[in-house]
Amino acid sequence: MTTKEPWNFGGAGNEQLLAEAAKLKGESLWNDAWRRLRRNRAAWWSLLFLAIFAVMSFVAPLLPIASPKFLDPKTEPQPPEAPWQHFGSVGWQHRTTVTVEHAESERGAVAESIRSVAGRRLVEVASTPADDNGRVQVSWAMPFWYSDRSNENGIEARMAAALEGSPAKLVEVTARDEYWELNALDRGMLWVRGKVFGLWQVGAWMGTDSKGRDLLSRVVWGSRTSILVALAATLCSLIIGVTYGALSGFLGGSIDNLMMRFVDVLYSIPFIFVVIFLITLVNEYRTELEDRYGIDREVIFYVVIGAIYWLTMARVVRGQVLSLKNTEFIEAARVVGASTSRILFTHLVPNVLSLVIVYLTLTIPAVMLFEAFLSFLGLGIEPPKVSWGLLAVDSVEGISPLTNFWWLVFFPAGAMGSTLLALNVLGDGLRDALDPKLRGKD
Repeated sequence: MTTKEPWNFGGAGNEQLLAEAAKLKGESLWNDAWRRLRRNRAAWWSLLFLAIFAVMSFVAPLLPIASPKFLDPKTEPQPPEAPWQHFGSVGWQHRTTVTVEHAESERGAVAESIRSVAGRRLVEVASTPADDNGRVQVSWAMPFWYSDRSNENGIEARMAAALEGSPAKLVEVTARDEYWELNALDRGMLWVRGKVFGLWQVGAWMGTDSKGRDLLSRVVWGSRTSILVALAATLCSLIIGVTYGALSGFLGGSIDNLMMRFVDVLYSIPFIFVVIFLITLVNEYRTELEDRYGIDREVIFYVVIGAIYWLTMARVVRGQVLSLKNTEFIEAARVVGASTSRILFTHLVPNVLSLVIVYLTLTIPAVMLFEAFLSFLGLGIEPPKVSWGLLAVDSVEGISPLTNFWWLVFFPAGAMGSTLLALNVLGDGLRDALDPKLRGKD
């Protein structure tokens, strides 16, 4: 038995050659795609715009803007205000107001007593003229968050205890809640906003609608709802479409034919009728769904939209899997005994992921438009919550032969149009960046 000698590469040792080869690292497909995406100015700025817009929508409870549902009926919508007109104004509607009757000279001491209980910033919002005895009624406002909502009597009792033994008299404690039911994260952000900004908020920079609601706040909170619907529906379509399409393409034969005929049948059904039927059905049993299963109408709305947008995704993924399933690396995975699920989700799906990402950037605008259309018809998000579709309903009232409240149309349409444009430009840039034929090129 002979012993094999190591190869001799021109006198250089193997260790030296391997060390030199280790220094020469190639560029991965994702790094190359990221580099080319950054060189595409339009796609890069679209990505930054979408990131900033998404962050602003997510942290809407932190922003010092008015409540999106606070009603202040006026004769007609008010035009936009310059940022400096009400800079530093006090007007946050989500707050607690404590009214105390005391002598004029005790104003500072009473404020300190209230602050000792509330532990937060106070602002004097109203005061009556002194009577013959020199007593006044002063209303103090403080940031109010959800932990106090079911504990108003507790606040009143603590205020009365703090003022006990002093000539001051507690008149009333009122709590104004100008938000719908929020989750724990949003309540926490409201708490932080109260600590940071107190009662300060910006003015109506985008004007108000016919019900006196601040349009800036409604655009921000509406984008929050529309983006959440788009992401939830897109994620649902991603999970169903990729799994269904990859499985159909990999199995092939009669199973593939049967699965694709099912997709064709679903394609023949008008989506709008399906959505109307399901939403109507949910409305009949919404109380039972919420009480027994904890599922509200909005969650059903997200799932329904996502469940009808997976068909094209399934076809796209199936076509790519058909072109890959007979390649050498798939055959090698079969030889070593890899299971069907391992081949699908470890070898095939990652190789079609670039195409899936591009298609997702085109699906999100379509879902956002569909949600706006359904909300415009009254089948989507329900008031007092707000979405871009509901803003479109409000804007219809602003344009008529007799009135021209342009800001009701301009700002919501500008926000929605710029977001959809940025998504389409980003999708076009991702298509070029993830194209294997352009790898290594600028």
